[in-house]
Amino acid sequence: MVRIGKFGETNKLSTDAIRHYMDLGLIVPEKWGGHYYFEERCQNDLELILEFKGMGFSLNEIKVIFLYKNFGKFTDYEKDTYYQSLFIDKYEKIEQEIKNLVEIKDKLKMKLDDLSAKSEGQSSKVLDMLKCLKCSKKPILLNGMINRNQIIEGNLTCNCGEEYFIESGILNVGKPFKATIGIPLEDYILEYIHVTDPAYLDNLHKGGEWSKRKLVQLDLSDKVLLELGSGVGFFSTKYLSGITRRLLIYCR
Repeated sequence: MVRIGKFGETNKLSTDAIRHYMDLGLIVPEKWGGHYYFEERCQNDLELILEFKGMGFSLNEIKVIFLYKNFGKFTDYEKDTYYQSLFIDKYEKIEQEIKNLVEIKDKLKMKLDDLSAKSEGQSSKVLDMLKCLKCSKKPILLNGMINRNQIIEGNLTCNCGEEYFIESGILNVGKPFKATIGIPLEDYILEYIHVTDPAYLDNLHKGGEWSKRKLVQLDLSDKVLLELGSGVGFFSTKYLSGITRRLLIYCR
């Protein structure tokens, strides 16, 4: 017989896990002088618990099995029939769960395909809004990354030879700008939120909400909107998306 620490170490289980099995009555060790001692019977019960868990049985289901095993007066035939019925029922439940998961997977796939098709259609609308500064023709997006109807990264190439670069959702006109930090925009925003005074962020949010309500009341047809000061385009990305499709110029 061994104490709980050694018993857990032998079976690679924490003492908390063993105590949980004891609380459920799945393992019943001897208790002498305030200490629990685990014998071969406890080891056999634990191995049976782990075997049933590996087949998908919950601890409560295993507890019922143990109660029937300990208190049920079965003949060998009845015991074999009973145990067989347990595994048949569990097998049928697992089969149904697999079927349900496959149906959920198919529905998710259909939804993703639908969203992808809509995204491709919306991205073409975004490109229709862009024109080359040199010849006024529509550029072609190469190596593009589009997320939620926004061009995040890519090159805009025109037949006239002009080329424009989009980095972190910002269109760069002229010579391509190479970032020295190389931090993705999403990571930069998360870092900004973590290191910035919450009170300042709260006031920034309240000011943005006020501005959003005012913008809805304005006629922004054929207007160019300038965002100054936030540094990461919080206002444009959060509040102007969905309100207007006008060209946004980010000024940092």
